[in-house]
Amino acid sequence: MTLLSPRVFWSLWYHYHDKSSSMEGALELLLPNLDWSFLYHRSRQLSEKAKENLRQANEEKMEPKDTKDDNITESIRAVEQVENAMATMYDETVVDARQRMAEAALARLGKKSKVELDDWVLITPMDIDEEELEECMLESSENVLERDMLQHCIGILISKLTINNWRVLANTTTDDICRILQGENVQVSKELVERWISSAQTRSIEEIMLEIIDGNQDLYEILSVELSSSTPKDLSLWRDVPSMIVEEATSQVTVSEDDLQKYCNRARKALDSLGWLELYSTSIGTTT
Repeated sequence: MTLLSPRVFWSLWYHYHDKSSSMEGALELLLPNLDWSFLYHRSRQLSEKAKENLRQANEEKMEPKDTKDDNITESIRAVEQVENAMATMYDETVVDARQRMAEAALARLGKKSKVELDDWVLITPMDIDEEELEECMLESSENVLERDMLQHCIGILISKLTINNWRVLANTTTDDICRILQGENVQVSKELVERWISSAQTRSIEEIMLEIIDGNQDLYEILSVELSSSTPKDLSLWRDVPSMIVEEATSQVTVSEDDLQKYCNRARKALDSLGWLELYSTSIGTTT
């Protein structure tokens, strides 16, 4: 788990270290329905004769490559289940207690930290960009809508729903778009509109992430490539242990721990602001 997704490992330990004395116990508490018995197999030191017998047996019967691949796939699947469970059980009691303690200490000192003073909010731009809308819709509408009809739909979205760019499209519901288009005698399937919105959302995520981290392209590259954390949902999971971003990254992270904490908090704000962001996380199998 530490290799596949360190953010999940440390977040799990943070929430369960006072409930279990081991990571094995923490995993059983979080996902009791999974079989974790293999974690308790004792590592035994083989004798020289036993080692030689094992070597000969392995030569006679090599493990098929697809079996190894299956084991890797199962490991990734198990870590993903842990990650999903962690995302749904965030312990508000612990967070509130820590926040109250921090606020009380700061009040006694008569000042607030830089993290507390951060008043960042996620703002959806409203600039009209027909090319962005066309890109999202063309990707999903090829061989479905004629170009003239596509332009007509774009005009309706802008004039009737103020869907001016892909960021706004990403935040819009399928039903709202279908209702307006049908009112203008434009017949498109609900599935097609859903694809428009999905295309807009995938394009918006990188923009939102860069806004969260103050446009730091180097940090975004590290989060995406080295830490499987290219979405707000991923980044928010580091909130309890932001210093681990520095420790787990292969490349040097030239951002202070205060700023990393701030960015993790912003990611949580973004998730609270736009519910659809909860749908997107980086596959832990894509890191290099």
